[in-house]
Amino acid sequence: MRNNFAVKTRLLLIFLFIFTTGLFASGSNEKPAAAPQEVFEKVVYTDADRKRMEIKNIEKLSEEKTPLALWRSYLMLRSLPEDKDALDLYNRMREKMETVFKAAVEKEDWTTALSCFNSVRALEPTVKTFCGWNEETLKSSSRLFSEYVNINPSREKVKVSRLINGTVTVLVDLGLKVQSGVGYPNKVLGSGFFIDKRGYLITNHHVIENMVDPTYEGYSRLYITLPDNPDDRIPAKVISWDSSLDLALLKVEITPPYVFSLGSSENLDVGDRIYAIGSPVGLERTLTSGIVSAVDRPLLATGRVMQIDAAINSGNSGGPLIDEYGNVQGIVFAGITGYEGLNFAIPVEYLKMNLERMYKGNQINHVWTGSFGMTKRTEALRPDGLEVLYTMPGSSAYVSELKNGDIITAIDGKSIKTLEEFQDVLLSKPLNTIARVSCRTQDNDTKEFPVYLAQRPENPGYEVYQHDSLANAFLPLFGMEVSAGTSSGKAKKFFVKSVLTGSPGEDSGFAPNDSIEVTKSKFSDDKSYIMTEVYAKKRRNGFMGMWISLANALDTPNYF
Repeated sequence: MRNNFAVKTRLLLIFLFIFTTGLFASGSNEKPAAAPQEVFEKVVYTDADRKRMEIKNIEKLSEEKTPLALWRSYLMLRSLPEDKDALDLYNRMREKMETVFKAAVEKEDWTTALSCFNSVRALEPTVKTFCGWNEETLKSSSRLFSEYVNINPSREKVKVSRLINGTVTVLVDLGLKVQSGVGYPNKVLGSGFFIDKRGYLITNHHVIENMVDPTYEGYSRLYITLPDNPDDRIPAKVISWDSSLDLALLKVEITPPYVFSLGSSENLDVGDRIYAIGSPVGLERTLTSGIVSAVDRPLLATGRVMQIDAAINSGNSGGPLIDEYGNVQGIVFAGITGYEGLNFAIPVEYLKMNLERMYKGNQINHVWTGSFGMTKRTEALRPDGLEVLYTMPGSSAYVSELKNGDIITAIDGKSIKTLEEFQDVLLSKPLNTIARVSCRTQDNDTKEFPVYLAQRPENPGYEVYQHDSLANAFLPLFGMEVSAGTSSGKAKKFFVKSVLTGSPGEDSGFAPNDSIEVTKSKFSDDKSYIMTEVYAKKRRNGFMGMWISLANALDTPNYF
């Protein structure tokens, strides 16, 4: 795979289709209102008034977000290492972190406890124990679900009939849909599978999306049906959901006839045999087989998925993808209509990584640093770290002084060679956590520093557009580094300095020294895509002027 910008070409086609159907809100260069996000300010601590105000803000913040308050007190102490007020503030915030940690241990909230431990260690790397606990004891106490969920892959073959009994059809009844004055039943069908003898099961988020969408005001009821009794609707409730990974945890008040074991798709390779069980178009007990076609397709903004050639149709979504021993290796979630054998599944690792948080309930949100970058490669094309190409003003990376051109080589001591490896680590991190990042600078020096992991926005590119100048935003939005020229009227003129390989800018034929005038930008209604109209003069065309539309998705794996 050349880089993640290759995915944007495919997304561009989707974008253009949506645009032609009239789902886009038109606009000019004026920036629309942004949803509130965590924005951090670089404080001048030598200003006495600013320092006092920051201390008050940190003290107030510590009541709700103690790790964030501790991180900000650390930034002050780092800038003022000899300052008594800064040292006192840091010590008080650390004591508050101890209080949060002890309360989490008492409640057996091991996710929060481990997050507190790792946050303190990110600030103080020599810390081995915290309040009498170390990492090993915390991890061994974690995974409260392990008593009920089998995460040890089986090496004994299981009868297919038993496996089918552990699957369900997921039904979302949306009432009636009226067309031309006639009412029709409006239903969403999907598949699911039991992972817990207490009645917990997994499906896709997009199957039950109406059940958790706060903007949906219509009728909706959630049921499942079992393979041996498809006429009996069993009420179900949503426990948790993850829209980024397209996963949902449901609960029914029955004893499952069969509970699946969660495998490890790290053991799968291209060509390995797999099986999918589900209810395509409502046909329960359907088993299809195939092979793993690829293992690293970047079709999710924060993770990679498996490509399979097993037959998948509408209604298979949320069903288990299993190996020959019956272990769940993935969750079926997508197929490309009209293209036979192009189907996809979410690796089971992502489910196991987030399952403890899902059992706690509610929506699973993921984290980011507020940066944009790509895998750095050597002259031999070997991955050599994650190159930072952009940091958004006001992001935690920006305040932590992560610089453009830095090469991230590790996070929390884990070696990083690629963007995908860094994203996998972020997927395992809960909100309100501090991580320690190691970098190699452009001068070939090394540096380490803590970064607060804020909530990843739904569309990071839209946040970039809101919080930075258009000249700076052009790199993450369209893959072109530009410098500002003289602008006239509403049009803004720029000169192209460089173009990233595989980016929308390269796909549109741009090269260094080309000039562009931006006249209009448009966003989709959900702010997931942008289209910008430019008047370009390209060197390869003899600088003859032409109109070009640049389009891209506003959420891609390059944002981290």
